[in-house]
Amino acid sequence: MARLPLYLNTRTFTSHLFFGPYIFFPLFAALVWLGGILALLGLWVKDGKPRYRGDEASVVFISDVGAVHQTLFICFSAVTSAFYITALFAERWLRHVDRLPTDLRTREKVFDWLGIVFCIIGSAGLILCSCVSRRGTRVTSSPGCSTCCGKVRIRTLNADPHPPQFNAFDHSTIHWSMALVFIVGVALSAIFQTGELVRDDDDDDDSRRTRRIGGSLGSLSVLTTQWSLHKDHPDRKSLLRNSVYKWIIVVVAVACAIAFGATYAVCGGNAYAYNGHSASQCNTITSVAAAMEWTIAFILFFYFLTLVADLWPAGKSSERYMRRLARWQEKHGEGDDFTGRRAFGEYPDRWMDGAQLREEAMRRDMYARNTGASLDTGSGSVARASEHSQAPMMRQVV
Repeated sequence: MARLPLYLNTRTFTSHLFFGPYIFFPLFAALVWLGGILALLGLWVKDGKPRYRGDEASVVFISDVGAVHQTLFICFSAVTSAFYITALFAERWLRHVDRLPTDLRTREKVFDWLGIVFCIIGSAGLILCSCVSRRGTRVTSSPGCSTCCGKVRIRTLNADPHPPQFNAFDHSTIHWSMALVFIVGVALSAIFQTGELVRDDDDDDDSRRTRRIGGSLGSLSVLTTQWSLHKDHPDRKSLLRNSVYKWIIVVVAVACAIAFGATYAVCGGNAYAYNGHSASQCNTITSVAAAMEWTIAFILFFYFLTLVADLWPAGKSSERYMRRLARWQEKHGEGDDFTGRRAFGEYPDRWMDGAQLREEAMRRDMYARNTGASLDTGSGSVARASEHSQAPMMRQVV
């Protein structure tokens, strides 16, 4: 068996570059987001892991580093949001044109559009969160605070005589409100994307299963009897698999968000003695809160990768891909359907030329007539006629 060239092998990114470039929207979102978060973390480490205010913990929040490098923070947040929104619109369009498993019910389409709406809301929250940094943007080293021997240097934030118009040092409530909008928006978007695969079918006799799944607003009880798209397209195992991956990521992210909120509230996000806790205890607790925030940021990278998996099958359903693959298989005498989804049989119009389509239509019509005649006459010999037996007749007709 001849080996498929890279540009026809849908298991490679090369094939998708020509026939299914939609996967690059969430892929670029994931890479830009990961690169931005790693850049902020690297800059903070490069600066000597400073505390940008004397009341900050040993581990600072993302927004604290983002305040110092606000241009970087805003740029990668905006680019990530743009690719993220584009990826969900691409998925909706691909389902509409049957390049991906189609939504057959109104409920599924509603869930799909709600996922897009909350994606836009969450992305807007992210951009505003990056614009409204938690701290001011001018950082200077205070005299006598720097130490040697590799110890942490403590820096203080001086008042800027010309503060930015949208300074979160004076508007910290706005910053954390936008952060909450971002987290809840993305979580609900992911939930509705998986909800697109969940259907409660009252007419089905299958046993019901109750799954309790943690959500951003508490524990969500999801009563499932069918995974509708998975049932409508049983050969697409990726539907159920990708849905499970999204739920796992959402549950872990929401658990980290709850842990972040709980630890942040203990000492108000500060490292000094607060509400009966010593300064050392508050430093540890607030550092844990900051670590949870960084963890949530890295988890978002894996969520974007699940969107890549959602869009991956679109490369196999491209008309250009199927025509190229049909020509390659005809040239090499290969009879296997490398699309992995029986696309040659389901969509002959995407790869056959006009003459082949007419012959295929006539062959199917004759087979249907013979089958119907056998049912009407009750002849057992005619009833045993197979679809393959019609091919010689078709050649005579043509």
